[in-house]
Amino acid sequence: MDLLEEHFLNNDLKTITWIARQAKRLYRRQCESEGKVPGPCGRKCVEAIVYSLPHAGLLKRRLGDEEANRRYLMALEYQRVSTPLERVELDCTTLDVWCVDDDGTPIGRPHICVAIDCATGVILGMQLSWSRPDTALVSRTVKEILEPKTPAFFMMHGVENDFQTFGTPQLLITDQGTENSGDVFHTIIDCSSLEWRKMIPGRPDKKPFIERFFLELSRFVTQFPGASQTSLIGPRDRTDKAQKEARLTLQEIETRLQKWRYDVYLRMPRRRVQHVLRRLESPMQSWRRTSKDCFVPMPPDPHELREMFMVQAATRTVQRYGISYGGVTYHSAELANYLKMVGVPTTVDIRVDPNDIREIAVLDRLNNEHFFVPAKYEECPALSFDELARLRKQTFTPEDEELQEKALIAAMALHLYEEEPKARTKTAKSREKAAKEERRQEIFAQSKKVMDKHGHSEPAYRVEKPEFDLPNKLPSFVSKGGCPQ
Repeated sequence: MDLLEEHFLNNDLKTITWIARQAKRLYRRQCESEGKVPGPCGRKCVEAIVYSLPHAGLLKRRLGDEEANRRYLMALEYQRVSTPLERVELDCTTLDVWCVDDDGTPIGRPHICVAIDCATGVILGMQLSWSRPDTALVSRTVKEILEPKTPAFFMMHGVENDFQTFGTPQLLITDQGTENSGDVFHTIIDCSSLEWRKMIPGRPDKKPFIERFFLELSRFVTQFPGASQTSLIGPRDRTDKAQKEARLTLQEIETRLQKWRYDVYLRMPRRRVQHVLRRLESPMQSWRRTSKDCFVPMPPDPHELREMFMVQAATRTVQRYGISYGGVTYHSAELANYLKMVGVPTTVDIRVDPNDIREIAVLDRLNNEHFFVPAKYEECPALSFDELARLRKQTFTPEDEELQEKALIAAMALHLYEEEPKARTKTAKSREKAAKEERRQEIFAQSKKVMDKHGHSEPAYRVEKPEFDLPNKLPSFVSKGGCPQ
Protein backbone atom coordinates (compact mmCIF):
# COMPACT_ATOMS: atom_id res chain seq x y z
CA MET A 1 0.00 0.00 0.00
CA ASP A 2 2.91 2.36 0.68
CA LEU A 3 4.29 1.70 -2.81
CA LEU A 4 0.89 2.31 -4.37
CA GLU A 5 0.45 5.53 -2.43
CA GLU A 6 3.89 6.84 -3.30
CA HIS A 7 4.41 5.71 -6.90
CA PHE A 8 1.18 4.42 -8.48
CA LEU A 9 -1.63 6.72 -7.34
CA ASN A 10 0.18 10.03 -7.74
CA ASN A 11 1.09 9.66 -11.44
CA ASP A 12 0.58 7.42 -14.43
CA LEU A 13 4.27 6.68 -15.13
CA LYS A 14 4.62 3.58 -12.96
CA THR A 15 2.90 0.42 -14.14
CA ILE A 16 1.50 -2.48 -12.14
CA THR A 17 4.41 -4.64 -13.34
CA TRP A 18 6.94 -2.22 -11.84
CA ILE A 19 4.99 -2.01 -8.57
CA ALA A 20 4.72 -5.82 -8.38
CA ARG A 21 8.49 -6.27 -8.80
CA GLN A 22 9.30 -3.70 -6.12
CA ALA A 23 6.72 -5.10 -3.70
CA LYS A 24 8.00 -8.66 -4.21
CA ARG A 25 11.61 -7.63 -3.59
CA LEU A 26 10.82 -5.67 -0.43
CA TYR A 27 8.46 -8.35 0.90
CA ARG A 28 10.99 -11.18 0.47
CA ARG A 29 13.72 -9.09 2.06
CA GLN A 30 11.48 -8.40 5.07
CA CYS A 31 10.53 -12.08 5.43
CA GLU A 32 14.21 -13.10 5.24
CA SER A 33 15.16 -10.64 7.97
CA GLU A 34 12.39 -11.90 10.27
CA GLY A 35 12.94 -15.58 9.48
CA LYS A 36 9.47 -16.10 7.97
CA VAL A 37 8.41 -18.15 4.96
CA PRO A 38 7.13 -15.76 2.25
CA GLY A 39 3.62 -16.29 0.96
CA PRO A 40 2.11 -15.37 -2.45
CA CYS A 41 3.63 -12.10 -3.63
CA GLY A 42 3.30 -12.06 -7.42
CA ARG A 43 1.60 -9.75 -9.88
CA LYS A 44 -1.87 -11.17 -9.24
CA CYS A 45 -1.69 -10.14 -5.58
CA VAL A 46 -0.91 -6.56 -6.57
CA GLU A 47 -3.66 -6.56 -9.22
CA ALA A 48 -6.19 -7.80 -6.66
CA ILE A 49 -5.34 -4.85 -4.39
CA VAL A 50 -5.47 -2.32 -7.24
CA TYR A 51 -8.81 -3.63 -8.53
CA SER A 52 -10.28 -3.29 -5.05
CA LEU A 53 -9.62 0.47 -5.07
CA PRO A 54 -12.47 2.81 -6.11
CA HIS A 55 -12.20 3.26 -9.87
CA ALA A 56 -13.27 6.93 -9.96
CA GLY A 57 -10.86 7.89 -7.18
CA LEU A 58 -8.03 5.99 -8.84
CA LEU A 59 -8.51 7.87 -12.12
CA LYS A 60 -8.60 11.24 -10.40
CA ARG A 61 -5.44 10.52 -8.41
CA ARG A 62 -3.49 9.32 -11.44
CA LEU A 63 -4.77 11.62 -14.19
CA GLY A 64 -6.15 14.63 -12.36
CA ASP A 65 -9.73 15.81 -11.98
CA GLU A 66 -10.08 17.36 -15.43
CA GLU A 67 -8.75 14.42 -17.45
CA ALA A 68 -10.57 11.86 -15.28
CA ASN A 69 -13.90 13.67 -15.71
CA ARG A 70 -13.38 13.91 -19.48
CA ARG A 71 -12.74 10.17 -19.80
CA TYR A 72 -15.65 9.36 -17.52
CA LEU A 73 -18.03 11.41 -19.69
CA MET A 74 -16.65 9.78 -22.84
CA ALA A 75 -17.33 6.33 -21.36
CA LEU A 76 -20.88 7.30 -20.47
CA GLU A 77 -21.52 8.66 -23.96
CA TYR A 78 -20.23 5.45 -25.53
CA GLN A 79 -22.58 3.28 -23.48
CA ARG A 80 -25.61 5.59 -23.48
CA VAL A 81 -28.46 4.03 -25.45
CA SER A 82 -32.11 5.02 -25.30
CA THR A 83 -33.85 3.11 -28.09
CA PRO A 84 -34.84 -0.59 -28.04
CA LEU A 85 -32.59 -2.73 -30.27
CA GLU A 86 -30.22 0.21 -30.75
CA ARG A 87 -27.43 -1.86 -29.17
CA VAL A 88 -27.63 -5.61 -28.47
CA GLU A 89 -24.80 -7.46 -26.72
CA LEU A 90 -24.38 -11.23 -27.19
CA ASP A 91 -22.03 -13.59 -25.39
CA CYS A 92 -21.64 -17.22 -24.29
CA THR A 93 -20.62 -18.61 -20.92
CA THR A 94 -20.75 -21.75 -18.78
CA LEU A 95 -23.49 -22.00 -16.17
CA ASP A 96 -22.36 -22.36 -12.55
CA VAL A 97 -24.43 -25.49 -11.94
CA TRP A 98 -23.93 -29.21 -12.49
CA CYS A 99 -26.59 -31.15 -14.38
CA VAL A 100 -27.45 -34.82 -14.52
CA ASP A 101 -28.61 -37.09 -17.31
CA ASP A 102 -31.87 -39.04 -17.33
CA ASP A 103 -30.27 -41.69 -15.11
CA GLY A 104 -29.26 -39.14 -12.47
CA THR A 105 -25.51 -39.26 -13.25
CA PRO A 106 -23.67 -35.89 -12.98
CA ILE A 107 -22.25 -35.04 -16.40
CA GLY A 108 -21.02 -31.45 -16.13
CA ARG A 109 -22.05 -27.84 -16.58
CA PRO A 110 -24.00 -26.72 -19.69
CA HIS A 111 -23.23 -23.71 -21.87
CA ILE A 112 -25.56 -20.78 -22.45
CA CYS A 113 -25.74 -18.05 -25.10
CA VAL A 114 -27.61 -14.84 -24.21
CA ALA A 115 -28.47 -11.67 -26.13
CA ILE A 116 -29.58 -8.63 -24.12
CA ASP A 117 -30.99 -5.27 -25.18
CA CYS A 118 -28.79 -2.54 -23.69
CA ALA A 119 -31.43 0.20 -23.62
CA THR A 120 -34.07 -1.70 -21.66
CA GLY A 121 -32.26 -4.71 -20.20
CA VAL A 122 -34.68 -7.15 -21.87
CA ILE A 123 -33.36 -10.64 -22.65
CA LEU A 124 -33.89 -11.05 -26.39
CA GLY A 125 -32.40 -14.51 -26.77
CA MET A 126 -31.37 -17.38 -24.47
CA GLN A 127 -30.20 -20.78 -25.72
CA LEU A 128 -28.68 -23.68 -23.75
CA SER A 129 -26.51 -26.49 -25.08
CA TRP A 130 -24.28 -29.32 -23.91
CA SER A 131 -21.86 -28.77 -26.76
CA ARG A 132 -19.27 -26.03 -26.56
CA PRO A 133 -20.40 -22.67 -28.02
CA ASP A 134 -20.39 -22.85 -31.81
CA THR A 135 -21.90 -21.10 -34.80
CA ALA A 136 -25.11 -23.13 -34.57
CA LEU A 137 -25.74 -22.01 -30.97
CA VAL A 138 -25.11 -18.33 -31.78
CA SER A 139 -27.27 -18.55 -34.93
CA ARG A 140 -30.17 -19.98 -32.94
CA THR A 141 -29.85 -17.11 -30.47
CA VAL A 142 -29.83 -14.50 -33.25
CA LYS A 143 -32.84 -16.19 -34.83
CA GLU A 144 -34.65 -15.99 -31.49
CA ILE A 145 -34.12 -12.20 -31.56
CA LEU A 146 -35.74 -11.96 -34.99
CA GLU A 147 -38.92 -14.00 -34.48
CA PRO A 148 -41.73 -14.00 -31.88
CA LYS A 149 -42.29 -16.87 -29.46
CA THR A 150 -45.09 -19.33 -30.09
CA PRO A 151 -47.80 -20.14 -27.51
CA ALA A 152 -46.32 -23.64 -27.29
CA PHE A 153 -43.04 -22.18 -25.99
CA PHE A 154 -44.71 -20.38 -23.08
CA MET A 155 -46.91 -23.38 -22.34
CA MET A 156 -44.00 -25.82 -22.28
CA HIS A 157 -42.02 -23.79 -19.72
CA GLY A 158 -45.05 -22.74 -17.66
CA VAL A 159 -44.52 -19.03 -18.31
CA GLU A 160 -47.33 -16.77 -17.13
CA ASN A 161 -45.99 -13.42 -18.38
CA ASP A 162 -45.97 -14.11 -22.14
CA PHE A 163 -44.45 -10.74 -23.06
CA GLN A 164 -43.13 -10.61 -26.64
CA THR A 165 -39.89 -8.75 -27.43
CA PHE A 166 -38.35 -9.16 -30.88
CA GLY A 167 -37.07 -7.14 -33.80
CA THR A 168 -34.00 -6.37 -35.89
CA PRO A 169 -31.03 -5.00 -33.89
CA GLN A 170 -29.26 -1.94 -35.25
CA LEU A 171 -25.91 -2.91 -33.67
CA LEU A 172 -24.85 -6.38 -32.52
CA ILE A 173 -21.86 -6.61 -30.15
CA THR A 174 -19.92 -9.88 -29.74
CA ASP A 175 -16.44 -10.94 -28.72
CA GLN A 176 -13.68 -12.51 -30.83
CA GLY A 177 -14.78 -16.12 -30.20
CA THR A 178 -14.76 -18.63 -33.04
CA GLU A 179 -18.48 -19.27 -32.45
CA ASN A 180 -19.22 -15.78 -33.79
CA SER A 181 -18.34 -16.73 -37.36
CA GLY A 182 -19.41 -19.08 -40.13
CA ASP A 183 -21.46 -18.88 -43.31
CA VAL A 184 -24.85 -19.08 -41.61
CA PHE A 185 -24.01 -16.39 -39.06
CA HIS A 186 -22.55 -14.01 -41.65
CA THR A 187 -25.55 -14.52 -43.96
CA ILE A 188 -27.95 -13.63 -41.14
CA ILE A 189 -25.96 -10.46 -40.48
CA ASP A 190 -25.95 -9.46 -44.16
CA CYS A 191 -29.63 -10.24 -44.83
CA SER A 192 -30.93 -8.52 -41.71
CA SER A 193 -28.98 -5.32 -42.53
CA LEU A 194 -27.70 -4.94 -38.98
CA GLU A 195 -24.27 -3.66 -38.02
CA TRP A 196 -21.98 -6.21 -36.38
CA ARG A 197 -19.02 -5.22 -34.22
CA LYS A 198 -16.46 -7.45 -32.47
CA MET A 199 -14.88 -6.21 -29.27
CA ILE A 200 -11.14 -6.50 -28.63
CA PRO A 201 -10.04 -9.47 -26.47
CA GLY A 202 -9.56 -9.06 -22.74
CA ARG A 203 -11.81 -6.00 -22.42
CA PRO A 204 -15.13 -7.02 -20.83
CA ASP A 205 -15.77 -3.35 -20.07
CA LYS A 206 -16.47 -2.86 -23.79
CA LYS A 207 -19.65 -4.95 -23.42
CA PRO A 208 -20.67 -4.13 -19.84
CA PHE A 209 -24.39 -4.84 -20.16
CA ILE A 210 -24.05 -8.56 -20.94
CA GLU A 211 -21.32 -8.94 -18.31
CA ARG A 212 -23.57 -7.32 -15.71
CA PHE A 213 -26.39 -9.66 -16.70
CA PHE A 214 -24.17 -12.74 -16.34
CA LEU A 215 -23.42 -11.64 -12.76
CA GLU A 216 -27.15 -11.47 -12.04
CA LEU A 217 -27.73 -14.80 -13.78
CA SER A 218 -24.97 -16.41 -11.71
CA ARG A 219 -26.59 -15.18 -8.48
CA PHE A 220 -29.84 -16.87 -9.51
CA VAL A 221 -28.26 -20.11 -10.75
CA THR A 222 -26.18 -20.61 -7.60
CA GLN A 223 -29.46 -21.18 -5.73
CA PHE A 224 -30.02 -24.41 -7.70
CA PRO A 225 -29.06 -27.81 -6.27
CA GLY A 226 -25.68 -28.68 -7.74
CA ALA A 227 -24.36 -25.10 -7.88
CA SER A 228 -20.64 -25.22 -8.69
CA GLN A 229 -19.89 -22.16 -6.52
CA THR A 230 -21.54 -19.83 -4.03
CA SER A 231 -20.77 -16.44 -2.57
CA LEU A 232 -18.80 -18.17 0.21
CA ILE A 233 -17.25 -21.20 -1.53
CA GLY A 234 -15.31 -21.02 -4.80
CA PRO A 235 -15.60 -23.44 -7.74
CA ARG A 236 -12.48 -25.45 -6.86
CA ASP A 237 -13.66 -26.22 -3.33
CA ARG A 238 -17.25 -27.02 -4.23
CA THR A 239 -16.93 -29.31 -7.25
CA ASP A 240 -17.28 -32.60 -5.35
CA LYS A 241 -20.19 -31.28 -3.30
CA ALA A 242 -21.91 -29.91 -6.40
CA GLN A 243 -21.75 -33.30 -8.12
CA LYS A 244 -23.37 -34.97 -5.11
CA GLU A 245 -26.11 -32.32 -4.91
CA ALA A 246 -26.88 -32.26 -8.66
CA ARG A 247 -30.52 -33.19 -9.32
CA LEU A 248 -31.62 -31.19 -12.37
CA THR A 249 -31.43 -32.18 -16.03
CA LEU A 250 -30.72 -29.74 -18.83
CA GLN A 251 -34.43 -29.50 -19.72
CA GLU A 252 -35.32 -28.69 -16.10
CA ILE A 253 -32.58 -26.04 -15.94
CA GLU A 254 -33.88 -24.48 -19.16
CA THR A 255 -37.46 -24.43 -17.85
CA ARG A 256 -36.37 -22.70 -14.63
CA LEU A 257 -34.32 -20.12 -16.54
CA GLN A 258 -37.06 -19.33 -19.06
CA LYS A 259 -39.66 -18.97 -16.31
CA TRP A 260 -37.31 -16.70 -14.34
CA ARG A 261 -36.61 -14.73 -17.52
CA TYR A 262 -40.25 -13.81 -18.12
CA ASP A 263 -41.98 -14.02 -14.73
CA VAL A 264 -39.24 -12.53 -12.53
CA TYR A 265 -36.48 -10.74 -14.43
CA LEU A 266 -38.78 -8.80 -16.77
CA ARG A 267 -40.76 -7.47 -13.78
CA MET A 268 -37.76 -6.70 -11.56
CA PRO A 269 -37.16 -2.93 -10.97
CA ARG A 270 -33.58 -2.18 -11.84
CA ARG A 271 -31.35 0.68 -10.78
CA ARG A 272 -29.52 0.86 -14.12
CA VAL A 273 -32.68 1.04 -16.22
CA GLN A 274 -34.05 4.44 -15.24
CA HIS A 275 -36.62 6.88 -16.52
CA VAL A 276 -35.61 10.45 -17.28
CA LEU A 277 -37.32 11.38 -14.00
CA ARG A 278 -35.13 8.85 -12.16
CA ARG A 279 -38.04 6.52 -11.46
CA LEU A 280 -37.10 2.86 -11.16
CA GLU A 281 -38.31 0.74 -14.06
CA SER A 282 -38.41 -2.94 -14.83
CA PRO A 283 -37.17 -4.11 -18.25
CA MET A 284 -40.77 -4.76 -19.33
CA GLN A 285 -41.89 -1.26 -18.35
CA SER A 286 -38.87 0.27 -20.05
CA TRP A 287 -39.56 -1.66 -23.28
CA ARG A 288 -43.19 -0.54 -23.34
CA ARG A 289 -42.32 3.10 -22.68
CA THR A 290 -39.47 3.37 -25.18
CA SER A 291 -41.27 1.39 -27.90
CA LYS A 292 -44.09 3.99 -27.80
CA ASP A 293 -41.70 6.94 -28.10
CA CYS A 294 -39.15 5.38 -30.48
CA PHE A 295 -39.22 3.35 -33.67
CA VAL A 296 -38.51 -0.36 -33.11
CA PRO A 297 -37.11 -2.00 -36.29
CA MET A 298 -39.36 -4.87 -37.33
CA PRO A 299 -37.83 -8.29 -38.05
CA PRO A 300 -37.88 -10.04 -41.44
CA ASP A 301 -41.09 -11.79 -42.38
CA PRO A 302 -41.18 -15.60 -41.97
CA HIS A 303 -40.45 -16.17 -45.67
CA GLU A 304 -37.33 -13.98 -45.53
CA LEU A 305 -36.27 -15.55 -42.24
CA ARG A 306 -36.33 -19.03 -43.75
CA GLU A 307 -34.40 -17.79 -46.76
CA MET A 308 -31.68 -16.28 -44.52
CA PHE A 309 -30.45 -19.74 -43.56
CA MET A 310 -30.19 -20.88 -47.19
CA VAL A 311 -26.51 -19.99 -47.43
CA GLN A 312 -25.17 -22.57 -49.88
CA ALA A 313 -25.81 -21.97 -53.58
CA ALA A 314 -25.76 -24.66 -56.25
CA THR A 315 -27.04 -25.45 -59.74
CA ARG A 316 -28.98 -28.61 -60.55
CA THR A 317 -30.74 -30.12 -63.54
CA VAL A 318 -34.43 -30.76 -62.89
CA GLN A 319 -36.12 -33.90 -64.14
CA ARG A 320 -39.78 -34.84 -63.94
CA TYR A 321 -39.20 -36.70 -60.66
CA GLY A 322 -37.75 -33.55 -59.03
CA ILE A 323 -34.38 -32.19 -57.93
CA SER A 324 -31.67 -34.36 -56.40
CA TYR A 325 -29.22 -32.77 -53.97
CA GLY A 326 -27.04 -34.42 -51.33
CA GLY A 327 -28.71 -37.77 -51.90
CA VAL A 328 -32.20 -36.40 -51.22
CA THR A 329 -34.94 -35.86 -53.80
CA TYR A 330 -37.10 -32.72 -53.69
CA HIS A 331 -40.44 -32.22 -55.40
CA SER A 332 -43.69 -30.27 -54.97
CA ALA A 333 -46.77 -29.17 -56.91
CA GLU A 334 -45.31 -25.67 -57.24
CA LEU A 335 -42.16 -27.12 -58.80
CA ALA A 336 -44.29 -29.20 -61.21
CA ASN A 337 -46.19 -26.08 -62.33
CA TYR A 338 -42.90 -24.25 -62.84
CA LEU A 339 -41.56 -27.11 -64.97
CA LYS A 340 -44.66 -26.93 -67.18
CA MET A 341 -43.78 -23.34 -68.03
CA VAL A 342 -40.02 -23.78 -68.59
CA GLY A 343 -39.94 -27.36 -69.85
CA VAL A 344 -38.06 -30.50 -68.80
CA PRO A 345 -35.15 -31.02 -68.37
CA THR A 346 -33.96 -27.59 -67.26
CA THR A 347 -31.25 -26.09 -65.07
CA VAL A 348 -32.20 -24.18 -61.91
CA ASP A 349 -30.33 -22.25 -59.24
CA ILE A 350 -31.01 -23.48 -55.73
CA ARG A 351 -30.08 -22.41 -52.20
CA VAL A 352 -29.67 -24.88 -49.36
CA ASP A 353 -29.65 -24.70 -45.57
CA PRO A 354 -26.66 -26.87 -44.57
CA ASN A 355 -28.32 -27.70 -41.22
CA ASP A 356 -31.66 -28.88 -42.61
CA ILE A 357 -32.23 -31.35 -45.44
CA ARG A 358 -36.02 -31.01 -45.42
CA GLU A 359 -36.35 -28.30 -48.06
CA ILE A 360 -34.48 -26.18 -50.56
CA ALA A 361 -35.14 -22.81 -52.21
CA VAL A 362 -35.46 -22.76 -56.01
CA LEU A 363 -35.07 -19.56 -58.01
CA ASP A 364 -38.01 -18.79 -60.28
CA ARG A 365 -36.27 -17.08 -63.18
CA LEU A 366 -39.57 -15.85 -64.61
CA ASN A 367 -40.43 -13.81 -61.50
CA ASN A 368 -36.91 -13.60 -60.05
CA GLU A 369 -38.12 -14.96 -56.70
CA HIS A 370 -37.36 -18.07 -54.64
CA PHE A 371 -39.96 -20.68 -53.77
CA PHE A 372 -39.46 -23.54 -51.34
CA VAL A 373 -39.50 -27.18 -52.40
CA PRO A 374 -39.75 -29.86 -49.66
CA ALA A 375 -38.20 -33.31 -49.70
CA LYS A 376 -40.18 -35.96 -51.52
CA TYR A 377 -40.28 -38.03 -48.33
CA GLU A 378 -42.80 -36.15 -46.17
CA GLU A 379 -41.46 -37.44 -42.82
CA CYS A 380 -37.88 -36.50 -43.60
CA PRO A 381 -35.96 -35.73 -40.37
CA ALA A 382 -34.26 -32.35 -39.87
CA LEU A 383 -30.73 -33.70 -40.27
CA SER A 384 -27.87 -31.61 -41.57
CA PHE A 385 -26.22 -32.53 -44.85
CA ASP A 386 -22.95 -33.27 -43.04
CA GLU A 387 -24.71 -35.67 -40.66
CA LEU A 388 -26.47 -37.33 -43.57
CA ALA A 389 -23.20 -37.77 -45.49
CA ARG A 390 -21.39 -39.11 -42.41
CA LEU A 391 -24.14 -41.59 -41.61
CA ARG A 392 -24.40 -42.65 -45.23
CA LYS A 393 -20.66 -43.34 -45.26
CA GLN A 394 -20.84 -45.34 -42.02
CA THR A 395 -23.87 -47.46 -42.89
CA PHE A 396 -24.04 -47.49 -46.70
CA THR A 397 -22.81 -50.58 -48.57
CA PRO A 398 -22.79 -51.33 -52.31
CA GLU A 399 -25.70 -53.78 -51.99
CA ASP A 400 -27.85 -50.99 -50.50
CA GLU A 401 -27.74 -48.82 -53.61
CA GLU A 402 -31.28 -49.61 -54.68
CA LEU A 403 -32.89 -49.01 -51.30
CA GLN A 404 -35.86 -46.76 -51.05
CA GLU A 405 -35.01 -43.26 -49.92
CA LYS A 406 -37.59 -43.42 -47.16
CA ALA A 407 -36.02 -46.52 -45.61
CA LEU A 408 -32.50 -45.09 -45.90
CA ILE A 409 -33.25 -41.74 -44.25
CA ALA A 410 -35.43 -43.21 -41.49
CA ALA A 411 -32.82 -45.83 -40.61
CA MET A 412 -30.08 -43.20 -40.61
CA ALA A 413 -32.09 -40.98 -38.30
CA LEU A 414 -32.24 -43.82 -35.77
CA HIS A 415 -28.64 -44.88 -36.27
CA LEU A 416 -27.42 -41.34 -35.53
CA TYR A 417 -27.70 -41.88 -31.80
CA GLU A 418 -26.74 -45.54 -31.48
CA GLU A 419 -23.01 -45.02 -31.96
CA GLU A 420 -20.59 -45.78 -29.15
CA PRO A 421 -19.17 -42.68 -27.43
CA LYS A 422 -15.60 -41.84 -28.42
CA ALA A 423 -14.73 -40.18 -25.09
CA ARG A 424 -12.52 -42.00 -22.58
CA THR A 425 -13.65 -40.98 -19.11
CA LYS A 426 -17.03 -41.94 -17.69
CA THR A 427 -18.11 -38.32 -17.23
CA ALA A 428 -17.05 -37.41 -20.76
CA LYS A 429 -18.98 -40.38 -22.16
CA SER A 430 -22.10 -39.32 -20.25
CA ARG A 431 -21.70 -35.76 -21.46
CA GLU A 432 -21.29 -36.89 -25.07
CA LYS A 433 -24.34 -39.10 -24.74
CA ALA A 434 -26.34 -36.16 -23.35
CA ALA A 435 -25.18 -33.94 -26.23
CA LYS A 436 -26.37 -36.55 -28.73
CA GLU A 437 -29.68 -36.83 -26.93
CA GLU A 438 -30.05 -33.06 -27.06
CA ARG A 439 -29.34 -33.10 -30.79
CA ARG A 440 -31.85 -35.95 -31.25
CA GLN A 441 -34.55 -33.94 -29.45
CA GLU A 442 -33.77 -30.93 -31.62
CA ILE A 443 -33.90 -32.96 -34.84
CA PHE A 444 -37.24 -34.57 -34.13
CA ALA A 445 -38.75 -31.37 -32.71
CA GLN A 446 -37.73 -29.50 -35.87
CA SER A 447 -39.00 -32.42 -37.98
CA LYS A 448 -42.48 -32.03 -36.49
CA LYS A 449 -42.73 -28.39 -37.55
CA VAL A 450 -45.39 -27.92 -40.20
CA MET A 451 -44.58 -25.01 -42.50
CA ASP A 452 -47.24 -23.33 -44.59
CA LYS A 453 -46.54 -21.31 -47.71
CA HIS A 454 -46.08 -18.16 -45.60
CA GLY A 455 -43.47 -19.77 -43.37
CA HIS A 456 -45.57 -19.89 -40.17
CA SER A 457 -45.11 -22.92 -37.94
CA GLU A 458 -46.12 -24.30 -34.57
CA PRO A 459 -43.30 -26.49 -33.23
CA ALA A 460 -43.50 -29.43 -30.86
CA TYR A 461 -40.59 -28.99 -28.50
CA ARG A 462 -40.02 -32.37 -26.87
CA VAL A 463 -40.39 -35.74 -28.53
CA GLU A 464 -39.84 -38.83 -26.43
CA LYS A 465 -39.02 -41.19 -29.29
CA PRO A 466 -38.71 -41.11 -33.08
CA GLU A 467 -42.04 -41.26 -34.85
CA PHE A 468 -40.82 -42.14 -38.32
CA ASP A 469 -42.60 -45.16 -39.80
CA LEU A 470 -40.00 -47.57 -41.12
CA PRO A 471 -40.96 -49.71 -44.12
CA ASN A 472 -41.71 -53.39 -43.63
CA LYS A 473 -38.47 -54.32 -45.38
CA LEU A 474 -35.64 -52.52 -43.60
CA PRO A 475 -32.27 -51.94 -45.22
CA SER A 476 -29.70 -54.72 -44.92
CA PHE A 477 -27.42 -52.66 -42.67
CA VAL A 478 -30.30 -52.37 -40.18
CA SER A 479 -30.76 -56.15 -39.91
CA LYS A 480 -26.97 -56.59 -39.55
CA GLY A 481 -26.93 -54.64 -36.27
CA GLY A 482 -26.08 -51.20 -37.58
CA CYS A 483 -29.39 -49.81 -36.28
CA PRO A 484 -32.03 -51.03 -33.79
CA GLN A 485 -34.90 -52.86 -35.45
